[in-house]
Amino acid sequence: MKKTVLLADHDHEFANILAGILQNFGYEVFAADNKIDARRFCSTSSLDLLLIDEQFPNTDVLRTIRAIHARNKRLPIIVLTSNPTKDDVVFAFKSGFSDFICKHSSPAEMIVRIQRCFSTLAPDKEKFLLGTSIFIPQDTQIISSDHLVTFLTQQENKLLHLLCPPGKIAKTENLKESIWDSEGDWDNNLHVLLRNLRRRLSNYHVKIVNKRGIGYRLHFDDRT
Repeated sequence: MKKTVLLADHDHEFANILAGILQNFGYEVFAADNKIDARRFCSTSSLDLLLIDEQFPNTDVLRTIRAIHARNKRLPIIVLTSNPTKDDVVFAFKSGFSDFICKHSSPAEMIVRIQRCFSTLAPDKEKFLLGTSIFIPQDTQIISSDHLVTFLTQQENKLLHLLCPPGKIAKTENLKESIWDSEGDWDNNLHVLLRNLRRRLSNYHVKIVNKRGIGYRLHFDDRT
């Protein structure tokens, strides 16, 4: 069954190009060039994705998106922008947007981000929020708000899953027994695995804190 996309953009030339790309990849695309039509379509149609221009005319895009989410909280929304900054992206994720797509991106990158959006938001996948990033154990990956993606090894993925959600203390003995099937140099193996995972998580400003004599927990350093 085709996924349905509403493309809300007053730039008809760009909208036609993007619509053609989406249709070539099997998406059913509808277009709206004003906020009245966009809101009406969102309230009366079964949508899988909304693509909306951040410069949509006569529109407070953030207010519009909040109004749409009030009716359909599960609808993923991607904002189209010409020059996104890192602050824009972080603000967007905190405001309920699913992603940003730069209008100057290649068609391949646009499709990858749209497909990733559907993959990340799939209801059958367990997800954990790590600050402004998302950890998806089933995909063994972390996706940040500015699209940094890290793929974890099987053991790194298992360790991070055991440490989730952030704030929970995972006991050292439970970590050892859950990650390794047989006894061995558990202390040294865990030390090496923690060191490797800490190095990966540092890119997302997430720390693994040692609760001496008890275990470990995740902490997001929002001061960075």
